[in-house]
Amino acid sequence: MNKNRCLDSAAAGSAVWTAFCRDIKDDSLRKRCFAVGLESEQRRTGFCNNFF
Repeated sequence: MNKNRCLDSAAAGSAVWTAFCRDIKDDSLRKRCFAVGLESEQRRTGFCNNFF
């Protein structure tokens, strides 16, 4: 789990993003990840920049 994988997943779309979120071990961070999953690529990228 790293920032590059997060950013790649953010750009790839919701299916890849969902798989990325499933791999996050921390429950709180995983919930935040899923919360932005259906939002814009910009919001997912923001998540990556904030947490990785």
